[in-house]
Amino acid sequence: MGRKHRQEEEEEEEEEDDDEEYDEDDYDEEDDDEEYDEEEDEDDDEEEDGEEDEEEEGVALEEEEDEDGEALEPGGYALERFENPAAISPHLICALCEKVLCDPVDLPSGHTLCRGCIYAELPKSKNEAVILSQFSDLPLTRAMLRPAHPLLTLMIGDMKIKCDFVENGCQDIVSLRDLSSHLEVCLRAPLQCPHCDWNGVRLQWNLHSSTCADFPVACDLCGITVVRKDVLEHQEKGDCPKFEIPCPRECGQKVARGDLEEHMNTVCGQRIIECPIPGCGVKMVQVRMPEHMKECAEAHVDLLLDVVKEQASALEETRGVLAKVMAVAEMIEKNDEDEDDDDDGDDDDDDDDDDDDGDDDDEEEGEGEEDGREKDMRQLQKTLKELKVKRKKRRDEEDEEDEEDEEGDDDE
Repeated sequence: MGRKHRQEEEEEEEEEDDDEEYDEDDYDEEDDDEEYDEEEDEDDDEEEDGEEDEEEEGVALEEEEDEDGEALEPGGYALERFENPAAISPHLICALCEKVLCDPVDLPSGHTLCRGCIYAELPKSKNEAVILSQFSDLPLTRAMLRPAHPLLTLMIGDMKIKCDFVENGCQDIVSLRDLSSHLEVCLRAPLQCPHCDWNGVRLQWNLHSSTCADFPVACDLCGITVVRKDVLEHQEKGDCPKFEIPCPRECGQKVARGDLEEHMNTVCGQRIIECPIPGCGVKMVQVRMPEHMKECAEAHVDLLLDVVKEQASALEETRGVLAKVMAVAEMIEKNDEDEDDDDDGDDDDDDDDDDDDGDDDDEEEGEGEEDGREKDMRQLQKTLKELKVKRKKRRDEEDEEDEEDEEGDDDE
């Protein structure tokens, strides 16, 4: 009995100690309320500035709501997700959801709640007030909320929590501040393929993405993105420019689809070409042209001789014209030198009457030479004009022969 009595006394003493601690906490809360009232009395003269600050902070909170909608969902972090739930301080637990605080904010009454939880209780308008009797008898608006003390936020961030996907097999335990970063790379995070009905986890994604028939991939020939199941059709029947196809002229070669036009115009052995010998004009497939060159070798020699003769004749004409031009140029140069000598003689004999008569004779001779030079120039121009006419006539004849050859080819 004595032992039982002592146990009862010890239990009573422990209860009394707890009551004393509770009274101390109440006392601290009363002191906080008194300090809060004193601060309100001190700020009476600055009421307008305070209202502006409240509006600015209320706007900041609303902006945070828009930027992080998930954080505003009511409810904090479940206690069982932490390593030692029993050791969690009551000051870190929201009074509304009874979970660890998530994005905590302070009320004017001194209570700290999850921002999502208190937002769910308040109107969306930042200045519309309601009374939450469990915390205070005074009206409360969103504009009156304050971010929690940084030290409290730091303590919550240091807490160790289990991954959201522990049910999928993730055994990682990370600090609360690193949870969002972990979830972005967690191998047990659920994923859904955007191209088919597959559902799985990130660990299985690489395998699925490499085999999914509806997954977009790059063609291994041209690099164009197509659905995996359509790759063969894209290459064989589609528009893949790098896929090799046989030449439609049956020359025996396979050519990339994008290079087919160039092949048919420049390389294909079955394309129609004209004999390279001037004046021959025969057209046939390229593979038969060597045979034609052998069979018609003598005729080709005669055609080439004709071409050489025509070119030699044109060359002789050009040489003749050039000789005349050079002769006229020399004559003009000589006459210019004679005129310079005459000018010097005129300057030395200005006062001599006899020399004046000689000058008149020189002038008459100079005029005669000038008339001869003009005659030579007219003859040169005439010769050049005749040469141009002959060349034009020869070109016209060649053009007519080409047109006749083309008409003959069209008839064939």
